[in-house]
Amino acid sequence: MRKSMVVFMTVTLLALLFGACSQPAPTPAPKATAPPAPSAAIPTSVPKAATTPSPSPVAASVSPADFYKDKMATIMDGWAAGSGTDFFGRLIASFWPEFMGGSAVVKNVVGGGGMVCTNTLWKSKPDGLTLQVGPFATSLAGPYLSKMEGKDFDIAKFNYIAMYGDEPYTMGISTKLPYNSVADILADKEGVKKLKFGCSSKTGGSPLGCAMAAYLLGFADGAVISGYSGATEIGMNVGRGELSGLVYQGGTLSKEIAKGFAKPICTISFDKAPLFPKLPPITEAMKLTPEQEKALRIYVNTFKSGYTLFTGPGVPQDRVDYLRTTFEKMAASEGFQTHAVKHFGVLTPPMKGGDVAKLIEEVLKIGDADLAIINKIGDKFIK
Repeated sequence: MRKSMVVFMTVTLLALLFGACSQPAPTPAPKATAPPAPSAAIPTSVPKAATTPSPSPVAASVSPADFYKDKMATIMDGWAAGSGTDFFGRLIASFWPEFMGGSAVVKNVVGGGGMVCTNTLWKSKPDGLTLQVGPFATSLAGPYLSKMEGKDFDIAKFNYIAMYGDEPYTMGISTKLPYNSVADILADKEGVKKLKFGCSSKTGGSPLGCAMAAYLLGFADGAVISGYSGATEIGMNVGRGELSGLVYQGGTLSKEIAKGFAKPICTISFDKAPLFPKLPPITEAMKLTPEQEKALRIYVNTFKSGYTLFTGPGVPQDRVDYLRTTFEKMAASEGFQTHAVKHFGVLTPPMKGGDVAKLIEEVLKIGDADLAIINKIGDKFIK
């Protein structure tokens, strides 16, 4: 009995061992590994979702005050050194370190009656370090309204900082001529047809002011000669008697008067000029026809004489706002005003950048009929 039990247990143990040895060994689980990075040359099966470009690191992390405090800015001017526009740019540059930090230099980019300069600003880096000073009418409204060839820019997309020194355009006559009033000019029916005025371009406040004077006073066709570098050159030719006169802002004209080159006659406006309070507007010096009055009204409402400070498209809004508020502080400072009055002869409050932008909107709304009136006068008298 005991022997049988031993045999049974032995057989059972052997059977169990044999069965275990006959089963295949389990395959070990593979170790977890990170998936390989996709090759740059082979796209992944699921494309990445498009992302919105993030702001530049400077715009996102640096305040406008910190951005400008150690940078050099360039203030471009489309006219030659010595012009009223050039002085305005240099006045800003001289006070730039005090109010903006860093420094600023003026760069005269002359050509095309200011067109080359404005085209250059249009293509500048949108960082707020490149600005331009230019007459509102000649740099902005004029090229748009006359559809000038070679204009690469859109005036609706510039960022406007301020406008300074807006006043009626004033007509000056050479001191070599016997005319001292509008009445004297109108009385010389033959001599008036020989008068020649000078301007820098074929469009803008000063050129169209000359054309408007020619239209109202009865000059001969082509009496306005364009292509001069600016008021300084024009004034010199007026002083020599090679030109009969010019039309400019009061502050600019006063320089040619002080040199003995010209004498003021009237404003090409419905209003008097602050610098010449006794000088009549042309509407008081002569009787205008309804057609003449309408043309003058379009000109006065559109072609503002102020020097405009603006920067290119795409500049971050916080920098535009900072430039606007800082210029307001600069223009209100005693030092800035002292120099402005010394040069321009009169102190005029600056127009805020937002209001300049609204003026641009009004220019863009001018209808074809009104536009045709102005362009017809310009085409008739400016060569």
